[in-house]
Order: sequence, then structure tokens, then C-alpha cells
Amino acid sequence: MRCSICHKPFFHNISFKNLFYFNFICSNCVQYLKPKKLSIPIDDGYLLNYYYFTDDETIERELTLRLFNAIKGIIKDNYNSLILFLDDDTFPFINYFRFKENITLISIVFEDLEYILSSD
Repeated sequence: MRCSICHKPFFHNISFKNLFYFNFICSNCVQYLKPKKLSIPIDDGYLLNYYYFTDDETIERELTLRLFNAIKGIIKDNYNSLILFLDDDTFPFINYFRFKENITLISIVFEDLEYILSSD
């Protein structure tokens, strides 16, 4: 069968319960759906948690259709944290935030945050 994200063929055993289910994802693309986490300690003992999903922009459009459950889990796990979604509109302004509390950043592509934290 073909992967729903990258459309490459791969082998998958079909059982009776998934006989008419065609939304299979290959083992390489499953790794893109798992969030990667960076925890960056900032001043006064606070943490900046940065979750990103992939840095492969060729399949980014396909991934956005399937990331809802993973993002919902991140929000549920970081209930007492300020959550910001990084995209092309918000990323240029991220260095204006005062990082003095627990903040969770979520992005679909990896962005290097080193220059933000070293600009004090």
C-alpha cells in the first residue's frame, strides 16, 4: 500500500478489522508525527518548552492534516504554561516576549531559537 503522507509504497499486513481502512502511514512518516521536544532553562528557574514536529517542508502540508491529536496532547500536558504557536507571522516578534515564566512553543517546522535567548 501507499503511505498517506509521502505516498511511497510500503508493506503492511491487513487484518479483518482494517480491511477497508486506507489511511496508513509508513514507519518513516510516523517519526514526523511524533513531537520533538527541547527544554531550555531560562532566568529565575523557568523553562521554555519547544515542541516541533518536522523540518521537512515538502511534507508539511500533508502533516498539518494529522497533527491535531498530538497538539491537543501537548496543550493538555502543559495546562499551566503559556502556549504560543510559531508560524511565519508570529516568529519575527518572538524576541519581544519577556521569557520570565513557563512558556510552551509549538511549531510545525524547526526554528533555531538560540539568537532569541542570547540577545539579552
